[in-house]
Amino acid sequence: MSNSNENLSKISAVILHSANLPTKDSSAPQSESVIVQQAHNDEQVVSLWLHGRSPHTQKAYTSDIVRFFKFVNKQLRIITLGNLQDFADNLKEQNLKPASQNRILAAVKSLITFAHKIGYLKFDISQPLRISKYRDELSERILTEAEVQRIIGMENNPRNKLLLRILYAGGIRVSEVCKLKWKDIQE
Repeated sequence: MSNSNENLSKISAVILHSANLPTKDSSAPQSESVIVQQAHNDEQVVSLWLHGRSPHTQKAYTSDIVRFFKFVNKQLRIITLGNLQDFADNLKEQNLKPASQNRILAAVKSLITFAHKIGYLKFDISQPLRISKYRDELSERILTEAEVQRIIGMENNPRNKLLLRILYAGGIRVSEVCKLKWKDIQE
């Protein structure tokens, strides 16, 4: 829970103080009304969107959303497609890897789509934004079975050898191995 509260306080600090910002885009027609059903402000939308996700996912998404709100410096309700496109261009200028750019943009698009689905936003302005394709290099980093067996065989420490075998045979993450307890082991 404290991790969620920490994330929300980070978001709150960046989403800017709602009372100080306009709630409507001055360039939009004045007859438009804002439909608020599930959330009353940007912080609530983000909180609802993050709910139920793993702590690691919440941390990554919070970082992405904070970056976005710092860049646009607007409330979610008055963000335009142009703002999203400018943000995407800015990510390219920062020389981030394409996978990182796509992950950040996917998080922002997901938040905006979620805000639309719960009635906080009238339109999903992120839908027209296209995330560029990139060459997936994952297959180039995958070891063959023989290479993995050689790595395991070269390890002399029985504890480390067992950990390598668990990682490989179980297909689990390092963080999951770190959380293992004696009760998780079967004879």
